[in-house]
Amino acid sequence: MKTINNSIEYFDWHLLFHVPLLQGMVSSHFLPSSDFAFIEPAWSLSLEWQFYLVAPLFYYGVINIKAQRNKAVWALLGSAVIISALYGKGGVGYLPKEMHLFIVGMASYYLWKIVDTPKGLLLLVACLATAIIIRSIPLFIWFSFMYIAISQNRALAIFRSILESKALEFIGKISYPMYLIHTLVIYIPLYVNSEGWIIFTIPYLIVTTLVLTILLSYLMHILIEKPGMALGRRFIHKKVANG
Repeated sequence: MKTINNSIEYFDWHLLFHVPLLQGMVSSHFLPSSDFAFIEPAWSLSLEWQFYLVAPLFYYGVINIKAQRNKAVWALLGSAVIISALYGKGGVGYLPKEMHLFIVGMASYYLWKIVDTPKGLLLLVACLATAIIIRSIPLFIWFSFMYIAISQNRALAIFRSILESKALEFIGKISYPMYLIHTLVIYIPLYVNSEGWIIFTIPYLIVTTLVLTILLSYLMHILIEKPGMALGRRFIHKKVANG
């Protein structure tokens, strides 16, 4: 309720920062509920967009590490210093605070590519051990499922078959739209309840919310997400073709 009230009270300011997806960079001390206004999970959109804005700097540093060593080193070192100075500050949608998540993502891709080697499995186990040592349940779950998905251990075959099922594959495809709208969808049956049109009991409320979330997420995936990804691919291919 606090987030809703702040979204209404500071509507113009929230809209100003949400349009360019920069709401995660605004402190909640300056703009109450800056991370969660309008659509609460949208803080992650701002977080991703901030990464896309600075990613070219990292990319430049990596690909030019040999050709232009001095410039590349300064670019990478400068980025690291800035991020380390700001790390842990700001809200959940602020890139320096959550930079470790992108590092985990990049490391996971690397592990996925080399996991069929003894070195890859050893590194994956090391990641699991690190998650246990730092007591990070999300990281432990992430790397555990990675291990289940790509390990050749026969004892884990049943878990892999579940992960590769059509049902979970479908949920995976619509997972991001589902993540974005699930907090909004629940208001639909709640509104119906409040108006007295249909009185939902708790079990029916849960089932109705799940069904509506899956249905609307699928529509968003088909009508918005897939066309958007196709447009992005065409843009990239066009840029590459033009040099």
